[in-house]
Amino acid sequence: MRARYSWHPSGSRQRRIVASDARHQPGWREVIVVAAAVVALVLGAAVLTSLLPTSAQATIFHAPVLIVILVVGTGWVLWHISRPRPPDGGP
Repeated sequence: MRARYSWHPSGSRQRRIVASDARHQPGWREVIVVAAAVVALVLGAAVLTSLLPTSAQATIFHAPVLIVILVVGTGWVLWHISRPRPPDGGP
């Protein structure tokens, strides 16, 4: 035998919980645009590197130039993400 409850829902509807500073979430279009931009940037860098003289190519490929670029770029991205955004919706 099942127990019966005398609980009746109130007349007020449940409200959705929404973050007070809801931010725009990127959609597929934005993700694809960023991915295409990154691919174009990498291909452009490969083309520019191939146009350099052989000695300059050797310097780029055998020196830690790419590692320095990656470390600086990663640091900039992390710094940019960690900064609090102004409440007025600015950059």
